[in-house]
Amino acid sequence: MPLSTREDLAMSGDFTWIKIHKEVKARKALAASPGLRSVGFLVVNEVVKCLKSELVAEIFSAHFPVIYQSMPSYSPQPELPGIGGCIIDEGVVRLPSVKIFWCSEAGLLVVVGYHANFNGQYEVARKVLDLLKSMGVEELYVLAAHARHEGGEICCAAVASDLLEVFKGKTGLQPCYTGPFLGFSGLLFGLAQSYKMKAVALFSKTEPDYDNPESPDPRAAIRLLDLLNKVFGLAVKPSKELVEAAKAVEAERRPKGLTYF
Repeated sequence: MPLSTREDLAMSGDFTWIKIHKEVKARKALAASPGLRSVGFLVVNEVVKCLKSELVAEIFSAHFPVIYQSMPSYSPQPELPGIGGCIIDEGVVRLPSVKIFWCSEAGLLVVVGYHANFNGQYEVARKVLDLLKSMGVEELYVLAAHARHEGGEICCAAVASDLLEVFKGKTGLQPCYTGPFLGFSGLLFGLAQSYKMKAVALFSKTEPDYDNPESPDPRAAIRLLDLLNKVFGLAVKPSKELVEAAKAVEAERRPKGLTYF
């Protein structure tokens, strides 16, 4: 189904629809969503803010809860669909959505994801990939985290072994994570091959927070942001808030000095 370029909502399915703000074309896209320690999510939001990006499209869905009944949000359960509604932000109403930004300085699209419930996650991922394909995207880089003790500070994966070898040669990164890649980001990565996209996932090392798996890890985010600056030739400086949060985490981890009497 052709995508509408009007400002109103264009239905592209029974439960999921797209709003196009501006038509743009780009060959590369970054994507992330709230996930393990929200590392990738922090990074894409930093890129959007620093590069003064423009919101060009949104994907809405009846499958987007405002309140999740299962936690973490990237691990939905079929019997817990979540609670619908809207979000009031400083007196203005908005619906939850996947947002796509255009970074004209870098010639890059940035996908800021939102987790659908169990029944809608494949539909939403496909709608996003349909839209990215129509926008000319050939390369997709999905940002996330891993919590393995072994392996490098950042490791990679790809949708095909030949692509993995090429990326390893360019960056020196190695694969180190084996296991499930959950939620919106995992599905986007897994389905990208069927859209003939060259998709690579980048995982920054973190430590799990079992009480709150999505609690942000600013240090892992800064590490991943530094890599993106090198790989894509970007000049994204971590925000003051992110740097201060990383310093606070480091201070908490530092052993307390002993006091002698």
